[in-house]
Amino acid sequence: MLPKRDPENISFYSVGLLVIAIGAGIVGLGIAQWFLNYFKEFSFFAPSIKAIGGLVVISLGYIQIEVELLRKRKQ
Repeated sequence: MLPKRDPENISFYSVGLLVIAIGAGIVGLGIAQWFLNYFKEFSFFAPSIKAIGGLVVISLGYIQIEVELLRKRKQ
């Protein structure tokens, strides 16, 4: 059985930072693929969509951190 935890003391900062880091990796992958398509004539599929998707993931991580800050401020 799992130990009982107080929901008020659980922090999700690290989860938000992990989501931002994953989004930054996706953006970096999309930009790298775009450069390879443009300059070296590779044929990666839709690198712009990957970069935009990474930006969306970064914004979700930012929202998660902001919600965590609002939740902690109430106490």
